[in-house]
Amino acid sequence: LGMRAEAEALAAEFKDASPTLLAELYVALGDKDRAFDALGRAAFLEPQRVPLLLVYPQMAPLRGDPRFAAVRQQFRFPPQ
Repeated sequence: LGMRAEAEALAAEFKDASPTLLAELYVALGDKDRAFDALGRAAFLEPQRVPLLLVYPQMAPLRGDPRFAAVRQQFRFPPQ
């Protein structure tokens, strides 16, 4: 529990950080909604980084979510 509180505090402190970094942090916290919000921001602010992020092993918890398929399609990744 203490580590989660520290991670949440870190996320709050870096709320204006790179959205791809925040997406990874939110996935690690198990917060899919905030992870997808961060991915949405990344699509506009850092579109060149999103395709690489999608293949990171850390993003595996998102892969079963329909929103992940939508992001893949947005970046013209083939269906899984």
